[in-house]
Amino acid sequence: MKGTVAVTDCGWYEFAARFVSEVDCLTPSDRMRFIAPECSPFFFKLKAPHRATAGFGYFIRQGLPPLLAALA
Repeated sequence: MKGTVAVTDCGWYEFAARFVSEVDCLTPSDRMRFIAPECSPFFFKLKAPHRATAGFGYFIRQGLPPLLAALA
């Protein structure tokens, strides 16, 4: 089974770990398309200096943010 490893900031992870049970991952570029199979594993890896796997979940779906969906 294939999965995804997303590199993330330690500060964001510490915030999300306290308040969030569901994560929306946004790509900052329209040139980088993210494709993952539904229900595939999704790991969060911390940037340096930690360089450790910090979280795990399952990819559920991909869609446009509400504002972009309304404009489409």
